[in-house]
Amino acid sequence: MGEKETVLAILNGVVGDYLQENKNPLAISMALRQESENESESEKVTGKILLMIHGLCMNDIQWTWKGHNHGESLAKSHGFTPIYLHYNTGLHISENGQKMNLILEDLIKNWSVPVEEIVILVHSMGGLLTRSAVYYGEKWAILDE
Repeated sequence: MGEKETVLAILNGVVGDYLQENKNPLAISMALRQESENESESEKVTGKILLMIHGLCMNDIQWTWKGHNHGESLAKSHGFTPIYLHYNTGLHISENGQKMNLILEDLIKNWSVPVEEIVILVHSMGGLLTRSAVYYGEKWAILDE
């Protein structure tokens, strides 16, 4: 699964906007993934979420290196539930930011326990995406007031 996912991530990073515009099935749709190497660990959902967001031409699987899942290890040592954002890095940052904002709203509303804290760990473009999502989240928060 790793090689195929890597090639798909690179393709989307380079021509992801074109793939989406043409409704190509190779276009990556934004989604949250909860990947646990240990099934019993994935069942231990907490109110503390560690959301990891990859960079340009990358994917969520690349948080694992030489068999060690850095996100899972970090989350476990601090009592967090690891979640990975998988997205098309070839789309405009503002478009991805709006989508991420909506996905985070859904995550909070539908999480199986009350969400106490969300920590976001990013690499490269993931930081720009997070900044954009926060911008759109604040924009809606002002409209709600």
